[in-house]
Amino acid sequence: GSNLTYLAKTIPDFHARGARFLSAESSDNWGPNGLGYYVASRILWDVEEAQRVPELVEDFLRRAFGPAREPMAEFYRLLDGSQSHLVYDDQVGRMYRALADAKQKADRPEIQARLDHLLLYTRYADLYDRYAQAEGPARQAAFEALIRHTYRMRTTMMVHAKALYRDLAARDKRVSIPADAQWNVPEGRNPWKSSAPFAQRELRQFLEEGIASRPLAQLDFEPVPFSDDLVPARELNLPPVKPGEVGAGRGEQIFFVWIDDPHSPLELKITGGLIAHYRDRGNVRIDLWKVGGPSETGEREAKVAHDVSVPPDGEEHTVRLAARDLGLHKLTVNDGNDMTRVAWAPGTPVALRSSLEEPLNLSGRWSLYFYVPRGTQVVGLFGGGAGQILDPDGKSAFVLDRRKAGYYSFPVPPGQAGQLWKIQQASGAVRLLTVPPYLARSAAELLLPKEAR
Repeated sequence: GSNLTYLAKTIPDFHARGARFLSAESSDNWGPNGLGYYVASRILWDVEEAQRVPELVEDFLRRAFGPAREPMAEFYRLLDGSQSHLVYDDQVGRMYRALADAKQKADRPEIQARLDHLLLYTRYADLYDRYAQAEGPARQAAFEALIRHTYRMRTTMMVHAKALYRDLAARDKRVSIPADAQWNVPEGRNPWKSSAPFAQRELRQFLEEGIASRPLAQLDFEPVPFSDDLVPARELNLPPVKPGEVGAGRGEQIFFVWIDDPHSPLELKITGGLIAHYRDRGNVRIDLWKVGGPSETGEREAKVAHDVSVPPDGEEHTVRLAARDLGLHKLTVNDGNDMTRVAWAPGTPVALRSSLEEPLNLSGRWSLYFYVPRGTQVVGLFGGGAGQILDPDGKSAFVLDRRKAGYYSFPVPPGQAGQLWKIQQASGAVRLLTVPPYLARSAAELLLPKEAR
């Protein structure tokens, strides 16, 4: 509902395919989805409005917020689901700061009232994160604070208060609602329910506390750009290592492959449909692209092979793709999100990219190697959640476990640059920002930017 790019693309496409009615699961979510609801309603009335989304947004901001339009444009940019917001503290902190700026500029009571409603939503997003991160007794206390706040702001329709109150505890067995505080117990007899209006003093406190407790992201390192002109890392003569593990991925997976012998097909073992109840998404779609060199269209990438023979049946199938030319290729695997595992013969030069803009797409735990070029003094990354980073001696250099997703760095000791490091048992993408953002199962399979060797 908040992804304006998605709405502008899909609704006209549905209409072009013959659809004339659309039923969407929309509810009281006017905080995160209000602008998307408005844009969707305009496109549903006239699909040509999809070509005018920037104008619709500008009109909405001008009419709703007047002289506070500029900071509120930033506020809604932070809610736009088509954009990636990596650090939650930074995102919510910027929302609070945009609202503080807007409240200074708002010149009419009705604008201040709209800002107050969005402040209550931002406070909700803040409280939800506190609850989601808490453990033990603190989780129950944070859950109660979240439900009390959400119920009290229910008439704003910023979030679906009833659904949250009624359903969240059923999904999270670590929290509970006392018998006298259940949803069906009315206000007056329910200690968690209050319809007391939010006083201006409280709203100011929410704003001040939110800004103070949600610092903006700060990088203590300078990201290093690398080209995508990849070649095998063989000439570095890196020592052999115990092979890493790739696992499976959902949606589109991208691999970079170096073809040494174009007369020998690239052989892959592919297992589709690893999520059994999603096996209605069709066969796995596999494409091999030549990267660089001349092409019929003049583009840098030219498709040289296509395969749709692998059904989503949970069984391993062999696929052979003819490359025709030696050198760098890109392999794309698309499965409709029913999860696919891709495997190849040991020693085949295959690397996966995990940069800030193009994060690694793997499900479950994975363990892969990356290269730290000579002269590198600090490894900077974006990550968190699970896993650790091992130095060339196999010792833990940095632990990702239980860290919130964010920017982190750690030093490279003398003598440990110019070697392979390992990301061990990670979950989710670890985006490499000061070293080449390419991962591989082994030194023999690693591909690197030419300038990094």
